[in-house]
Amino acid sequence: MTAMPDDVPSSSREWSLEELDERLRAVRAAVAERERLEQRLETTRRHLAVLHARAGRLEARVLREKRDVDELTGATLVALVARLTGDLRERLDEETREWVVAKAHLDACRDEQEAVRADIAALERRIASDADPRGEYAELLAAKDRWLAAHDADEAVVALHEAEREGVLLDALRELEEAHWAGQVARGALTGVLHALSKAQALGRLDMVGLASSFGKFEHLDDAHRHASAANRALSRFQMELSDVAERHEAQLVMEIQGMSHFADAFLDDLVSDWVVQRRIDRSHASASIARTRVNRTIRALRARRHDVRAELERLRKARGDA
Repeated sequence: MTAMPDDVPSSSREWSLEELDERLRAVRAAVAERERLEQRLETTRRHLAVLHARAGRLEARVLREKRDVDELTGATLVALVARLTGDLRERLDEETREWVVAKAHLDACRDEQEAVRADIAALERRIASDADPRGEYAELLAAKDRWLAAHDADEAVVALHEAEREGVLLDALRELEEAHWAGQVARGALTGVLHALSKAQALGRLDMVGLASSFGKFEHLDDAHRHASAANRALSRFQMELSDVAERHEAQLVMEIQGMSHFADAFLDDLVSDWVVQRRIDRSHASASIARTRVNRTIRALRARRHDVRAELERLRKARGDA
C-alpha cells in the first residue's frame, strides 16, 4: 500500500478501503485522546475548586485554633481561670497541638492545590500543542461513505465493520488498562490510610485507659492524614479513568464511582476534625475500609470486562485470519 502524504486534504484524496480504515483508526485514537484530555481538564478544574473551598475552611480553623492558644498565653480571663484551676499547662498543650495539626492540614491542602494547578497547566499545554482531529475524522467518514457508494457494498460493509469494531475494542481495552492501573494505585493508598489508622486506634484505646501517651496516637494520625491526601488524589484519578469506560459497563460501576466520590469528601472532612475523640478515628477507619471495598469491587469488574474485550478481539482476528 502506498502511503498518502499527511498534508493532502482528506476530501481530495483517492482512498482505498484499506487506507481509509487505517487512517480512521489513527484519527479515532487521536479524537479519543483529545476528548479524554478535555474531560480530565474539566474534572481537574472542578477538583481545584473543591480544594479552594476546603482551604478556606482550614484557614478559618487555623485562625480559630490560634485564638485559643493566644487566649491561654495572654492576659485574658480564660488564662486566669485556667491558672486558678491548675490546668493551664494541660489546656495549652492541647490547644497548641490542635493548632499545629490544623496548620499541617492547611499546608497539605495548599500543597495539593499547587500540584493540581501544575496538572491543569500540563493538560492545557498538551491540548494546545495539537490540532483538533475531529474535523479530519468527519472528513474521513464522509470519504468512507463515498467509497461504499461507489464499490461492492456487501464486501465493503463487512470489511468496514471488522475494522471499525477492532478499533473500538482496542480503544476500550486501552481505557480498561488505564482504569485498572489507577484502581490499583488508589487501593494501595487506601491501604496506607488503614494501616496508619489501625495503629492510631490501638494506641488511642490504650491512651483512654492510661496505658499509653497520646503522642504516638497523634503521630499515626498525622501519618494517616498524609496517606489520606494521597488517597484522595488517587481516587480522583481513578474516577477520571473510570469515566472513560463507565458507559461500557452496567449501572453498578457507575454506583461505585459515586460512592467513592462521597468517600473522598466525607473522609477528608473527618480527618481535619478533632482527632482527640476516639470514635472519630473508628469512623474514619470504617470509611476508608468501605472505600477500599468499593475500589476492589470496581477492579474486579474492570478485570472481567477486560477479559471479555480481549476474547472478542481474539475471535475477530481469528475470523479474519490474522491469528
